[in-house]
Amino acid sequence: MQQKKTCEFYRIERRPEAYAESAADYSLPDYNSDVRKILFTDAEVRPASKFVGDGELELSGIVVYTVVYSDNEGRLESVSFTSDYDLTSKCNTEGLEEVVFDTRVQNFAIRPIGPRRISARCSLASSITLSYKEGCEIDGDVFSGEEEPELLRGKMNYERECATQTLEREYAEPIVRLDGAIADEVSVIFSDAEVKINELSELDDGIAVSGEILLSAVIKSYEEPARLYTKTLSFSETLQNPDKKEGAVYFPTATVTSLRVNVNAEETGSEVVADFIVELGAVCKYNESVEYVKDAYLKSRATENGYTKISSGELLYASRESEY
Repeated sequence: MQQKKTCEFYRIERRPEAYAESAADYSLPDYNSDVRKILFTDAEVRPASKFVGDGELELSGIVVYTVVYSDNEGRLESVSFTSDYDLTSKCNTEGLEEVVFDTRVQNFAIRPIGPRRISARCSLASSITLSYKEGCEIDGDVFSGEEEPELLRGKMNYERECATQTLEREYAEPIVRLDGAIADEVSVIFSDAEVKINELSELDDGIAVSGEILLSAVIKSYEEPARLYTKTLSFSETLQNPDKKEGAVYFPTATVTSLRVNVNAEETGSEVVADFIVELGAVCKYNESVEYVKDAYLKSRATENGYTKISSGELLYASRESEY
């Protein structure tokens, strides 16, 4: 009688970094003054969309450029514009369960190419991790009674990782109220939002994260000099993790995926409001103990064993064996 067992496991594959270039030539809108001197530049990658095709992974998204400059009269102005990018990576798509990637700006250059045109160029790199669901079959003779074999078993620990469910929150938060200021005469020269996670604690079905969101904006009101305004918000959220493991260590992530700062008119002045979206998540790492058979023999007769070399990853999920 033959018995077969199928053991499922997840194989993690870290792909070589993928690279791409992105560029934009931007013309100033009519309501902006000419560029005399560029004072500050920044380039940020927005989270990409992914497409898994036949033997290839495609990532696409945008790069957001911010430029603060002074015009011919010394006034500060700012513009934001975007460029598209596409990254591709060859991969085996059979059994692919999950794709985790992190795209970042390696370097960038922004320069004026005329009083009303700005050129931007940047290089991008993306770290890509793939998770495959696979299986291996184990078969052999089934013994019973006095001919049941003696088994020598061993145990090993294997580091695994999983991701919690991501959580997205939208905010609309006033940064400052400007009494007596006319909304049409208030301009936002630069704005930024950063998320800092201060505390993490485990719950029965996930983790609780709390921290702060720092909002900052450089604002100019009519003839007044530009000023920097900041505001700090506290937050507390719960991330669900149905696959929680004992002794797991969590590494939280927080990203501002969208930010827009508007000036709203009020009866007594103007209010500067930040509309933004924060995405929270966490990577969970833990050790899993796996038992395996190192050797087997019979006392009642001479035996000859067969051995198969398999990777440690193929021992995972042994508890999910199915027999047929």
